[in-house]
Amino acid sequence: MSKEIIDKINSITKGLHFFEFSVLSYKKGILEIAGSKDMIYYRNIKIIFRDVYAIIGTLEWKIIPDELCVDVIPYEDAKDLTSGYWFYSDLSVFKFNCDDTLPTYIIAKTIELEEQLLAQYELE
Repeated sequence: MSKEIIDKINSITKGLHFFEFSVLSYKKGILEIAGSKDMIYYRNIKIIFRDVYAIIGTLEWKIIPDELCVDVIPYEDAKDLTSGYWFYSDLSVFKFNCDDTLPTYIIAKTIELEEQLLAQYELE
């Protein structure tokens, strides 16, 4: 399931020169991230992570053009990142490649995607 969602997010951002993400909310282990070509006026997608264990990185970032936007990295590659944390086997490490900062990592159990174009005034 995660792979299909990751592939969908990457297909949405593929070929774009600008796409940004911003944390919308975090409450009771649920993290919501908005993605948009123009965050001031509208939101294209919402990514929902459930059973979030850790967030490492910035709260707002832009994609790197012509690179994968997000990927799930294997546990072996995340050892340095997760050392010092109790890491449960049912969690995944999601890596967002960021244009102007280090990558943002989200350690969570599940990921969901909502595709819906919403104008900023509809969100308030």
